[in-house]
Amino acid sequence: MRTQKWTEEKIDRWIKEGRGQGEGSNYRPWLTVHDVPGAKGRCHRPWSPKFGRKLELLSDVEYNIFQILECSPYVIALKEQYPIDRKLSQQVAARLGIRHPTYPGTHVPCVMTVDFLATFQRDGKRAQIGIDAKRSNQLEDASVIRKLQLARACLAERGHEHLVICEKHLPKQLLSNLQRIRSARPHEDEHSPYPNYLEEVTERLYKYLSTRAFGATPLRVVCQNFDELIEGEPGTALRAARLLIDSRRLQVDLLRGDIEKLPMSAFRLAPEDGAKLAVGA
Repeated sequence: MRTQKWTEEKIDRWIKEGRGQGEGSNYRPWLTVHDVPGAKGRCHRPWSPKFGRKLELLSDVEYNIFQILECSPYVIALKEQYPIDRKLSQQVAARLGIRHPTYPGTHVPCVMTVDFLATFQRDGKRAQIGIDAKRSNQLEDASVIRKLQLARACLAERGHEHLVICEKHLPKQLLSNLQRIRSARPHEDEHSPYPNYLEEVTERLYKYLSTRAFGATPLRVVCQNFDELIEGEPGTALRAARLLIDSRRLQVDLLRGDIEKLPMSAFRLAPEDGAKLAVGA
């Protein structure tokens, strides 16, 4: 399928449609995975319960950064494929003596975007940071560097910081754990013994962990024992444990190692209804 040529009319239409606008679950990114058929790397459209919508991510690096941002308690809002005002980017480009990028085969100035505009809140202070996801070899391209310099200058005009993150900056252990945690989330078409079965097992596991001390016993062994206790399918309790971690009811340093192999002394339960927090030694 041929990509529709960029024109001023197309840009105006997208603005009227609400592209790059909205807040929270109503935000609409400027670009979607369907708009960039030639995007390098794999595209992703993950559902995020935290942000209340599916996100449009154009590469594996973007997806991995998203996973980290989603799990951070300090990130309270996220906008992907966020457009920079063209008047601003053209003015900044002229001031810096940088040629403003145009769409291929046209003289139409691009609507520049940053991969993420993340809103952080900590200790009562709020800040918005623009994040661009790049592969390391892309930073050897002079045109890519110019665009990043222009994006950084534009964001600075709005009082925002700008970060460039490459795949080599992302902790592999953290991503491995996050992928396992995300995989535990319920799927629409999955089969279960009865409605709310997984939620029930998760609650029972929380109570089980809150009333016993497991010390150096690995999480995997504790969950295997719990599966036998409830006569559940092998792996059910481990999935429930991942859901507890996902909801931060069971807390652990995800950089420390493979969560399944960590001793229970590395975990702690978030207080809830007077539970006895006896999961550690």
